Amino acid sequence: MGCVTYKKGVLRTWIDLQFAGGGPEGRARYARARKTLATGLLQKLVTVAIGVVLAPMFLRYLGPVEYGLWMAVTATLNTLGSADLGIGNGLLNEISRAYGLKDRVIAAKAVSTAAILLSFLAAAVVIGVIGFHRVLPWGTLLHLRTEELRADCASIALVVGISVGVSLPLSISGRVQQGYQEGAIFNAWSMLGATLSFAGAIVAVAARQPIPVVVFASIGGPVLASSMSTVHEFTKRRPWLRPRWTLYDSATARTLVKNGSLILAAQIGTTIYSGAGPILLAHKVNYVAVAGFCILQRIFAGATILATSASLPLWPAYAEAAITGDTKWMSHALRSSLTVSLVASVIPVLLVLPTLPWVLPLLGFPRGSIGAGLAVGVAVLQVGVALRTSLATFIGGCWRFHTASATVAIAALMAFAPLVIKSTTWRSGFAIPLWLLACEAFMMIVFSVDIRRYLRDLRKLTA
Repeated sequence: MGCVTYKKGVLRTWIDLQFAGGGPEGRARYARARKTLATGLLQKLVTVAIGVVLAPMFLRYLGPVEYGLWMAVTATLNTLGSADLGIGNGLLNEISRAYGLKDRVIAAKAVSTAAILLSFLAAAVVIGVIGFHRVLPWGTLLHLRTEELRADCASIALVVGISVGVSLPLSISGRVQQGYQEGAIFNAWSMLGATLSFAGAIVAVAARQPIPVVVFASIGGPVLASSMSTVHEFTKRRPWLRPRWTLYDSATARTLVKNGSLILAAQIGTTIYSGAGPILLAHKVNYVAVAGFCILQRIFAGATILATSASLPLWPAYAEAAITGDTKWMSHALRSSLTVSLVASVIPVLLVLPTLPWVLPLLGFPRGSIGAGLAVGVAVLQVGVALRTSLATFIGGCWRFHTASATVAIAALMAFAPLVIKSTTWRSGFAIPLWLLACEAFMMIVFSVDIRRYLRDLRKLTA
């Protein structure tokens, strides 16, 4: 064991031991999940490294105003990414179901139906962006004072909006790869997209191109990579899945839209819930606390990313195991996922917390401006987020979308309760993160009860 630990590294060996067992098929699921985890972490590392290089280059070339304008427009229009109405995740589950049943017909109908639905949605997004990118009051929305900035804003909106729209149907190949538990292939294409973006940005800046061209060059990489992945997936690897009009199925469409709507509702609820911290601190404490909360979230983000990266690859594996009735493996995988998430989030938090008195002043915060209570509260909250994500992954993989959407909606309402509850307790930095942790605990309890009931019923059906 010592030799293995030396060669692989302690963390990797420990993860391998957690995700092991469960019979031949169970071990195969774990092996695919480990590949997805490893390539996913590499993909995130490549993306972050490219961002670190490109951000200062763009800042120097475009200037802070135009670069900030680009980021603001992108943040505004990225909400169009939810224009798939959750159909992408619904397709992932349908592919996983077909994989578990070894049924190519179900998979082919799901892909063709999703492709047609997403193509219509993409057309609506692209036509809307082309028709309204110059009509929208960008000057009012983003407080732009010159005509030149408003014109640049409209051009950026056109490029970003078309990119988002075109990406909707092109995302299908990635969902297919994830559904067949080939996340490693999906991550490889994503890395290619990031690399193409890097190369395009370098060429555009070197050629001294205007901002719309720079934006197109930097965000066109993932679109090009998705196009290549789509062609390769449906002509070389799985030609029997190539979308066809004749395979459109109304029942499948209803299933995708129904499940997708519930997934979208959960995503919207999660987005609203995620914004509760800064809003509550702004109302109950001060804006220094808001800045501290956001910075602390970024500092501890590595722990959450590592933990969630270990659990998310199991989503399609849960779906496939549920179809085959492999409850023993599902229970083992969930326990392993929770263990890995707990350790992977707690250890970085414990290592980072003692360094904050020296790190925060380097980031511009006067010593003592961010209390220990707020720092500890955010740290513990991030651990809660990691554990909740592991449970939510199981819920999503097993089609428990009603549970997810209803629970997240209630948690989002709970999160903003301090706005109407008058108490001086909220003025302490620790109170708001503690309240959000209580919301996390609520979601985890509901998810745990639902999972236990689901596994019990599934065992009875397969007995």
